[in-house]
Amino acid sequence: METQAIDVNVWTWDASVLLGLAALVGAYVYGVSVLRRQGLETEITNRHVFFFASGILLLFLALESPLAHIGENFLFSVHMVKHILLQMIVPALILLGIPRWMMRALLNALRIGPLLKLVTHPVIAFIAFNTALIVWHIPALYEAALREPMLHIAEHGIFIATGFICWYPVIDAARQHDRFSYMAKIVYLFLFVIPSGILGAVFAFAQVPLYATYASAPRLWELSVLDDQALAGGIMWVPGWLIYFIALSVVFAQWMKHEDAKATQTSS
Repeated sequence: METQAIDVNVWTWDASVLLGLAALVGAYVYGVSVLRRQGLETEITNRHVFFFASGILLLFLALESPLAHIGENFLFSVHMVKHILLQMIVPALILLGIPRWMMRALLNALRIGPLLKLVTHPVIAFIAFNTALIVWHIPALYEAALREPMLHIAEHGIFIATGFICWYPVIDAARQHDRFSYMAKIVYLFLFVIPSGILGAVFAFAQVPLYATYASAPRLWELSVLDDQALAGGIMWVPGWLIYFIALSVVFAQWMKHEDAKATQTSS
């Protein structure tokens, strides 16, 4: 089949995804417009809204845009972009968009504060995130998820959930991890580059196609199967690492600001 005959401009418009996104936006609007009037708090900034809206937009694009169609049918490298969005970027943006009072109200309403604190312990979060990342890229399971819609939905749900668990102790919107120091956060974020780096190396240097779907798919943009696979590994390396180093830099800057404030207070 010739490249020109392949239609890649396919939008999914899955009703369940659209309803889920609408529910998330509706809950956020309810929290901002209704709960604040009930006297809980008033803190909501343009920054919060921007981060939340960006997270929802990227989630929509990852699941419904041609990015999903191309990644599931033609190019592993594009599917890798989707996985990075679902697990590494979208959860962080949504958490950054939730004000502290809203997160605490949510935890109180659902009565899951103690459970969330337990499952987002940094050690548990690190293991859960990286286990999901590695296991879902085992060829047999990866191929099964592409064939079985319910398994594919489960994969997406686990990526998003473990992404939230990963970022929660760092962003700590409800202040449940006050004992997680700045230095510990920096080490925690740095350690995340190791598993993703190993997995990226497997993809980048593999000499045979790892996934039958892409080996038999029509080629797009003159990318061979192995070039596509190597590109996927590079995407996991560079953008994947960059995400953690940006977060690490932000935490380091916060740490320095905190230390400067302590020094100023002590001197005065």
